[in-house]
Amino acid sequence: MKGMQAKYTAHLKNARIASIDEVRSMQEGRTARGTYSFYEARLVKYSGDGFTSSAHEEVEFDLHGAIQHAQSDAGTPSTEEIGAIRNRAELLRSHVLTQQAVQAHQY
Repeated sequence: MKGMQAKYTAHLKNARIASIDEVRSMQEGRTARGTYSFYEARLVKYSGDGFTSSAHEEVEFDLHGAIQHAQSDAGTPSTEEIGAIRNRAELLRSHVLTQQAVQAHQY
């Protein structure tokens, strides 16, 4: 994901991350959007544009992280693509939690 800039908005429910909306500006001029949905601290769904293509993807996970459903406009998302979704979700979630901790210490 070299050359990518991103903006995101976290949505909280009962002081926990419910979802994160992301807009990625790619080096090649493409803009990609995605929504990561969480239950407690677990990623349960990704819906949005792919990381390696502009195809729309829907991936759902159970509470143990197993894939329940994976579909893309281009067919089934690859293992690498699903790995990129999981990694990105964890990175964004960690970033949101860090920002919350910093803001809590400021008051």
